[in-house]
Amino acid sequence: MLIMLRTPLLLLLCLFGSVQAHAVSITRVRDHEIVTFQQLTAKAKAADLALIGEVHDKPAAHELQLSIIRSLLDHKQRMAIGLEVMQSNSQQQLDDWVSGKITEEQFQPVFAQNWTYDWRLYREIFLFARDNKIPLVALNVPRETVIKVSRQGYKALTEEERKGLPIGTNADLNNTHTEFIKRTFQPLFESVSNGRVFQYFCEAQTLRNSGMG
Repeated sequence: MLIMLRTPLLLLLCLFGSVQAHAVSITRVRDHEIVTFQQLTAKAKAADLALIGEVHDKPAAHELQLSIIRSLLDHKQRMAIGLEVMQSNSQQQLDDWVSGKITEEQFQPVFAQNWTYDWRLYREIFLFARDNKIPLVALNVPRETVIKVSRQGYKALTEEERKGLPIGTNADLNNTHTEFIKRTFQPLFESVSNGRVFQYFCEAQTLRNSGMG
């Protein structure tokens, strides 16, 4: 997932791309109509915030993301890219990448520590941001914190650990996404849980989502 931040207009745009044989179909959430890339970017250019979803292991999804970023680049208007693939405790390395202080060879191990998917899927996006000095923002909650919550629950976090989370981060399960998680993952979770608590799994997912939000 990428989040594009621009000023001064205010709008939220959600993109869901279905990728089949390297062809991308863009569906408008409001009415489920198929829209053209030109229609999509026209809306995005008028937006303050664009949320771009992805299928993590599909190259065509990332090619579409880069195409959208290219279409939004306007050197007269500030823009930043928020990244699910990077954890907040790696922000300094991300800044060093954008500023050219570290090489691609040096950055790849950092990326691998943050995200399990192949660097090559995201490489062109990172290069484009660096070449155009577009700030990159690490959105994800540190993996160690998520793992602790998934195993011991949100209450197990120390006060110091909670202070290190973005303002507003919580594990409140009173939200519609929790119902989605239950429908989607609970049957599978129960078959492979090895004694783990499903509520803690839900809390960990909520922690990540609220932290990135």
